[in-house]
Amino acid sequence: SDSYPRCWGQDDSLIVSTWDNKGLNALLKVASSGGPLVPAFGGDSLRGMIRGDLTHVLELPDGRSLLLSVNENIDGREKSRIFVQRDGQREEIYSTAARSDIGEPVYSNSGHVLFPIVGSGLGAGVDIWAIPFDVPGLKTTGAPFLVAQNAGGISASDNGMISYLTRSSE
Repeated sequence: SDSYPRCWGQDDSLIVSTWDNKGLNALLKVASSGGPLVPAFGGDSLRGMIRGDLTHVLELPDGRSLLLSVNENIDGREKSRIFVQRDGQREEIYSTAARSDIGEPVYSNSGHVLFPIVGSGLGAGVDIWAIPFDVPGLKTTGAPFLVAQNAGGISASDNGMISYLTRSSE
């Protein structure tokens, strides 16, 4: 299987994923100074195995949880999902309807996970959505809501401010 760097961990490690020909991803980490790849959630087992196309990985501020976006083919239908994983516990935050994809999710210290949703068809726009999320409880605390239409490139600062790009029709 191949290894792909995903993000820096707060403990100065690099989070890496592997992909095998059965469509399984393992989440591993390696110290920035080098060394062996070890399971990202400790122990000697690969508790972080994920099925599907793992598109984005981000460590959350607690330094123990990862925000993951995955594209899956379930019974012949494509579906995009956002999960949070801590140790062996994985919680789904959001999943899309058919023929729409989730772009790279980000976490805001305002207590929200923000993510672009790409619509289907030619000329389909990208909209930014947010969902309230409690990191310690590893759960959503409200319904998703629209932040901006025809927008993308989300970034969140440490104080909870967000920025994004908008597209005009002109």
